[in-house]
Amino acid sequence: MTRALAVGVVVLLVLAVWGLMLLGWRRRGGRQLAGADGASGVGLPEPARPAGPATGRGFEGVYVSTTSHGDWLDRVVAHGLGTRSQVSAHVEPDGVALLRTGAPSVLIRRADLVGAGRAAGMAGKFVQRDGLAVITWRLGESTLDTGLRLRRGAETAELVAAVQALIEGGDK
Repeated sequence: MTRALAVGVVVLLVLAVWGLMLLGWRRRGGRQLAGADGASGVGLPEPARPAGPATGRGFEGVYVSTTSHGDWLDRVVAHGLGTRSQVSAHVEPDGVALLRTGAPSVLIRRADLVGAGRAAGMAGKFVQRDGLAVITWRLGESTLDTGLRLRRGAETAELVAAVQALIEGGDK
């Protein structure tokens, strides 16, 4: 076998694997949209307000991913929720706005917030103990966990406290 033929075979194999990975990612998203039973899946999240003068305090960092609640390896890929991106999280009176760069922004309405906490990791990112802020929320009939890795680690506790205060009915 000549070197050119061997390189060609390897390139074709790599392209085939990439194609299968892309197909799997899209099918996973389709299953999540339809739900396991074909009836109810992950609904469409509300788009966040355009990045303008935000009223809530901004927390800069990385949007790690969104997973099914309690299963931090089950990444939700529907609606771009599984796409890692830069984020500016704003806790406002009507909810939490996740203004993302390079991926759809999301507004988690106050009524849909379930809880907030800290964790060492989730699908796509594992860091030191309590290094991620995790926001638990409902999207349709699904309960989800969204992980954020903030630029300044000390702000992780502030974000969690602000979300908890919002859930409990207080101000930020």
